[in-house]
Amino acid sequence: MTADGRDPETGKLLPGHSVVPRDRWHPGKPTQAELIRKKLEPHREAVLDKAIDLARQGDPKSMTLVLQYLAPPARPEGERFNIPRLAQATTLQERADAIIEAVASAAISAETGAVALGLLEKYSKLIVVDEHERRIAALEGRGPGSVVEVIDACDTSEDIA
Repeated sequence: MTADGRDPETGKLLPGHSVVPRDRWHPGKPTQAELIRKKLEPHREAVLDKAIDLARQGDPKSMTLVLQYLAPPARPEGERFNIPRLAQATTLQERADAIIEAVASAAISAETGAVALGLLEKYSKLIVVDEHERRIAALEGRGPGSVVEVIDACDTSEDIA
């Protein structure tokens, strides 16, 4: 038997051995943070009073701790933005161009543009999935359309040439 409980010949785990660590968290078992919180709870006021006293004396770490506890940083709100030409764009390429143009002209921030392009990417993936589902349904003969309609929709003169 090896140190991790494996058979040296086969490399298989022997009965009663596991590769999962014994101290691994399991559902229903309190997390480390919950254990610390439970242990500190009876002394919460005293710890907070001491941190405030140290902050008053000028201790920078205590100041940071007290400020984070008493006035946590606000979560950023989602930015509302208006992208010119986006409503008139009919293709995904035109929509992406409108977003990039808005970033280039400083109508929106680069971060907002990245978020908008990310949304556009997700939207395009949904369109592809929807189109695939429609085609599969038509091929299986269970949806609107038939195999001939799907082939006709995909068939262009450039594909044939």
